[in-house]
Amino acid sequence: MADRYLFVAALLWCTAPVAAQAPTPPGVAAFERAVALLGEDRREEARPHLVRAIEEADGAGSDELPTEAWLFRGALEREASDLPAAVASFQAGIARLECDAQPAPLCRALRLELAITFAFARRYEDAERTYAKVLADAPGDRDARLGLARVRFWRGDADGALATLGARLEQDAADVDALALRGDVLRAELRRREARRDYRAALAADPAHSGAREGLAAVDSIRRVRLTLGAGVARGADTLPRWRGALAVDLSPRVRLVGQYRQDLRRDASVSTSGEGWSTAPELAVATSVRASDRVTIDAGLQLRRGQDPAYRVRAALTLRAAEHWSVLLSTRPGYRPDTQRGAAFEHLGMAGLQRRFGAHFAMLQVFHYEGPGSRETAAALTGAFETTYVGVRATAALSGGPQLGGSAALGLTFHVTPAHDLRLGYELLSVGPTHALDVSWTGSF
Repeated sequence: MADRYLFVAALLWCTAPVAAQAPTPPGVAAFERAVALLGEDRREEARPHLVRAIEEADGAGSDELPTEAWLFRGALEREASDLPAAVASFQAGIARLECDAQPAPLCRALRLELAITFAFARRYEDAERTYAKVLADAPGDRDARLGLARVRFWRGDADGALATLGARLEQDAADVDALALRGDVLRAELRRREARRDYRAALAADPAHSGAREGLAAVDSIRRVRLTLGAGVARGADTLPRWRGALAVDLSPRVRLVGQYRQDLRRDASVSTSGEGWSTAPELAVATSVRASDRVTIDAGLQLRRGQDPAYRVRAALTLRAAEHWSVLLSTRPGYRPDTQRGAAFEHLGMAGLQRRFGAHFAMLQVFHYEGPGSRETAAALTGAFETTYVGVRATAALSGGPQLGGSAALGLTFHVTPAHDLRLGYELLSVGPTHALDVSWTGSF
């Protein structure tokens, strides 16, 4: 979209007649030089001239500089990934034209480019508001309607995206871009049959549509089951092998069912007369995760631990997206331990946390409080995660206070071997108990 505005407007400016006797207003000469460079596709060279043109016009208090200067500058800044500067340029152009009071033809272009930039910056709420302003002036605007649907899809509001696309397809049932985008939303919602229908309708109208062709090919690759198998060992006074497995099934994009099994082998002198033996402590957990809305996710589950230290626990957790990049985390885990030696007792683990996302990366602070039979402890943990195409890195540092002060540090590396298979290596250093722990796990999607 930016290219269309840049090159069409650039050609118009290059071919427009100029009055030879008229004095050149401040900034116009630099602007015309930038337009000429854009016409030659020398985009990087054009940007400094646009900056100088705007600075000269602002310095002289002139209003004769064409508002396209702000439009072109913002588009080039976005191409250079300078999103804050691009937002500022588009907003300055909108303010200059007083678009809120009296929309001008260029207001639509500025607002559409601003909305796209907000979306690239993951400022989805701002993008929605900007598209809404375009639609308020022109309810049938195709670009705004498709852009709004795409933003709602990106932020996880599938119902809103489908409603927006439905309104667009009521206007034009053969809009191939709207059909392909609706196919993407339906595919993400695991509604394969409906997704195939829209992709095929788009390809019937435009056999060369790459988005519809790629989407149709990807429908059968949707994976709903994840299997994790792992093993680990802790080194300290004793060697403590352990293994675990997990099976997750996506019943829908909003509902996931997870089953986990874990078993530790513990050194136990009572197992054999020689004093050398192992006792088992198997754990089984079943949980479900429900995305109630694009802002609220609820987790609930049951954990059972058998062996010499049995326990029965119930877990409930809430994740609330409080702002564009911020989420509040809350959880409670009451439990019951039928200890035959010390008597049955209740326990509770609570958590409150705050998470800040940076695109695909995040930082998280959590505070835990545990109360159990003869024990009370509070701990704080700081976690950071960084994701790339081929590897993910997760690091955690924790400090606990109770009967004794303790701490731990953990590092996890996840290698994305294929789109469906991950290999994870984890290492943890503890200040109490076993001093080192190493885990290896594999996750496959089917």
